[in-house]
Amino acid sequence: METKIHTPKELFRTLSIDWLLWAMIAGGLGLVRQAVALLRLRSEFGIRPESIGEGLIMVAGFVWRFAVWAAGGIGLWFLFASGRQFDAYWGVCEDNQQVVSWYHKAAEQGDVSAQYTLGFMYANGLGIHEDDKQSATWYRKAAEQGHADAQLRLGDMYLYGRGVPEDEAQALIWYRKAAEQGHMARYLKAVELDDAADAQFMWDVMYANGEDAPEDVEQAMAWFLNAAEQGDTEAQTRLGDMYAFRSSPEDKAQAVAWYLKAAEQGDADAQIRLGGMYHFGLGVAKDGALAAIWYLKAAEQGDARAQFNLGRMYDNGLGVPEDGALAATWYLKAAEQGDTDAQVRLGDMYVIGEGVPEDEAQAVAWFLKAAEQGDVGAQLRLGDIYAFVGKSMPKDEVQAVSWYLKAAEQGDADAQFNLGLMYDKGLGVPEDSALAATWYFKAAEQGDADSQFNLGLMYAKGRGVPKDEAQAVNWYRKAADQDHAGAQFNLGIMYKNGRGVPKDDVGAYGWFNLAAAQYPEDAGKALKRLRRSMDSSQIAQAQRFSLELLAQIDAGPLILSPWTTCNP
Repeated sequence: METKIHTPKELFRTLSIDWLLWAMIAGGLGLVRQAVALLRLRSEFGIRPESIGEGLIMVAGFVWRFAVWAAGGIGLWFLFASGRQFDAYWGVCEDNQQVVSWYHKAAEQGDVSAQYTLGFMYANGLGIHEDDKQSATWYRKAAEQGHADAQLRLGDMYLYGRGVPEDEAQALIWYRKAAEQGHMARYLKAVELDDAADAQFMWDVMYANGEDAPEDVEQAMAWFLNAAEQGDTEAQTRLGDMYAFRSSPEDKAQAVAWYLKAAEQGDADAQIRLGGMYHFGLGVAKDGALAAIWYLKAAEQGDARAQFNLGRMYDNGLGVPEDGALAATWYLKAAEQGDTDAQVRLGDMYVIGEGVPEDEAQAVAWFLKAAEQGDVGAQLRLGDIYAFVGKSMPKDEVQAVSWYLKAAEQGDADAQFNLGLMYDKGLGVPEDSALAATWYFKAAEQGDADSQFNLGLMYAKGRGVPKDEAQAVNWYRKAADQDHAGAQFNLGIMYKNGRGVPKDDVGAYGWFNLAAAQYPEDAGKALKRLRRSMDSSQIAQAQRFSLELLAQIDAGPLILSPWTTCNP
């Protein structure tokens, strides 16, 4: 017999008050258990007793949220949180798609809780196909309204590159916003999961701009200190983390002391951290040899990051003699454990025969392992091998496009440029100027000079975009500012002929002059022709302008005056 799917309002109209009370009791007990668990967790870190109010608030919040559901309100929080309880008590099926629909209505009207919950549902595929981009979009909407949990989760999305480009700086921004609201969950989770990178990010947040540590962090430090002084190596390592991520030299020296205590007892986490302190000279004098010793101790215990770090030390001759074969040996140990950095570096070594025999098939195999884990660098390298530089591997432009697309969708500018090029030339895909322009634009916005130049060409010719010579000049200029010779030469042409800008021989001469350093034949001929139409005063002005441009390019980002301000 087919089970009827009821909407929340239909349930409210048809179910008896007895069943409603049972649902409230079941859901209420669940939230009480959550409150007790929260209080127990916080008590372990020495939080003051008055935080019990949080548990009471949670229970009171349950009653309010249930009332919203029962009234058929747009939030529907209770149905989402306790859908399986409805299924068990009432004999109806969950209708998560209907829930998603209601949450969408609420979220689109600005309801912050609905926006956060939608982000969670898209992230976990609840009632809808898992979609990290949609998840990040809804988390952002809630985060921008000050929702601390959404800020934390959006930080996670940036930290791990889920639905948004991997961006540690953006992750830190959102962690900071949550931390400013006193949210310590991220740090506590990082400690619990033994994730030093996450702990460091959270610690950077808590100590941004020299701010004092929150009181509950100090309580956590006291808790770790008590265990550390009794010889607990995990507590010693955690306490070292807490000191390491503070800014003062004294704190970093304390970190070294605690790491040393745990490292001498054989704790691999402490050993790799201690190696890092010596590697970068944090709390101790920089000492590559001691860094290598501590990395070795952790590496011999099978720690993949220590194995990678030791490989890097041999790769670059830091604290140990440079030895490509030993570097490859340690990279291999880490790579076999799934470390993507090691897999990519090992692949690079096989490409050029450094420390290992040259073997493109082996390189591809290691790149593939990292690429399948989402590593952008590996995806880009695979695309390059299949499209351009493969020696023994058969050329496969369709495969190249596939790998470029994966990296491009993660925001990699090189992959975006290469994907634009594939569409521009019809390599591995049908020629499509509009799609080429789309991918060039994404890379150009990130500052990729080749993409800026190609976008300028497309606007100049009206390929894939409406013809717009002013836009062509704009993109040529961005690339020329980065010393792109082709863009400099084309800018000279635009100024010489008054295309997209007023005709200006001085400006044209200046850009031709810069391009001539890299394109002496074409730009040199253009300069000779231009000089014939200029008097000595204009030529002197143009030469001074060329020197000004050159100095500004060498100094960094250009801040140029309009051509008309260059006086003889």
